[in-house]
Amino acid sequence: MQILLAIRSQGGEQALMQTLNRARELYRQRSQPSPSVDDLASLLAQCAIAEAQSSGNNPQQVPGSDPVMMLDSDEVCILAESGRKQIILDAFADGSSFICLKCGGLFSTSRKDEHLAYWLLVFGLGAETPLWRALNHGGRTVFLDENPFYVAHLEGAHPGLEAYDVSYATAVREFPDLLDAARASRSADCRPVQNLLFSDCRLAINDLPNQLYDVSWDVILVDGPSGFTEGSPGRMAAIFSAAVMARTKGAETEVLVHDYQREVESASAREFLCPENRVETTTTPSLGHYVVRGAAAASQNTFCGGDSSPTTKKAN
Repeated sequence: MQILLAIRSQGGEQALMQTLNRARELYRQRSQPSPSVDDLASLLAQCAIAEAQSSGNNPQQVPGSDPVMMLDSDEVCILAESGRKQIILDAFADGSSFICLKCGGLFSTSRKDEHLAYWLLVFGLGAETPLWRALNHGGRTVFLDENPFYVAHLEGAHPGLEAYDVSYATAVREFPDLLDAARASRSADCRPVQNLLFSDCRLAINDLPNQLYDVSWDVILVDGPSGFTEGSPGRMAAIFSAAVMARTKGAETEVLVHDYQREVESASAREFLCPENRVETTTTPSLGHYVVRGAAAASQNTFCGGDSSPTTKKAN
């Protein structure tokens, strides 16, 4: 079963967040420590039905498909069905933060698969990891994390989880220097279109399994690595690498940056994902949402239109 979560209005974000939190609470209360992807997907659908009924709305059925649950307020539509070429993307990084959603006709793809087979790359592992897998059930979801022990732990707890550990050679305190170096090497090592596997740019993540660099990702979520302290790796390398991956392979990639209210995340996204690519409809301050076009539409030497970025000022 596929679950499509679609936000119809700003108010839909709050309604959808309540639904997801209810699903998460049910997940925690279950006796099984590791519910399957189908189990979690089913829980989300059950929560949607309960949410609709509690609001005085009746779930609707579409002939030839699984149940369709709609809130008549036109705020949230939760669709559970199979065989549709639509991508599911919404989740939460913690109990209080809402990440975002893009789905359905907002994506374009040239693949001719008979079943949903979207490619989702997630920087960062966490409590919501099983939910991501459930929401993209039928596609391929790959997780990257800085902690090899956590990767091993979650792989053991969730059979079938595809996750890899990543080594970061950056620190938040180095961000101004790293950004200046990337700007200076914009047409060389840190160019926007390249195979990261062979890149010498300090912001390039080049230690992933080789086959991941050949993937045309439909969606990339940057929710890691950690960036809370000056010594944390920060997300500048993840954002740079996501920007390069989006431009190098495929026609269009949705890139989502969580904790967007922080300086490193917002500045890196402006630098490498570009203001002209930002989707302005997001109402959650902690989320940056970009649509990055690749292939022939991608510039070989500049990330953003009219690139002439000044040198970054260092904090005193």
